[in-house]
Amino acid sequence: MRVKNTRCWLAIFLITTTFLNVRAQAAQKDLHRLTVGYTPIAGASLPFFIAVEEKIFQKYGFEVSGIFMGGSPLINSAILAGEFPIGYTGGGAVISSRLAGSDLIAIASPLPVLTSTVGPSLKLSLLATLGERESA
Repeated sequence: MRVKNTRCWLAIFLITTTFLNVRAQAAQKDLHRLTVGYTPIAGASLPFFIAVEEKIFQKYGFEVSGIFMGGSPLINSAILAGEFPIGYTGGGAVISSRLAGSDLIAIASPLPVLTSTVGPSLKLSLLATLGERESA
């Protein structure tokens, strides 16, 4: 009697675990693999690293893996060559590439400002304008 009871519980256990395993696999989505080139390793890249480490992208159906590249121009070249569909790069490099005739666009920024420096000609013209206002 005890052997039959043990076999019955074992059969119920195996059927239940098999059913739960099949159900769990059916609930999982196929993840779209995405390789992203990134630079620099700095505080501005922290949101990207956190999202990859915490697997936030998987919540939305992406399996993201990052590849470090030594600078934004390298990432831009890799995107234009078709190595990656997107890159985590600085805005200044995208603007320079766009001015040179490429098809790159910036779709988002982790910072509220463009982190490129302004050229001295703008500073000089601003100082000249301020000087004219004070003398009038």
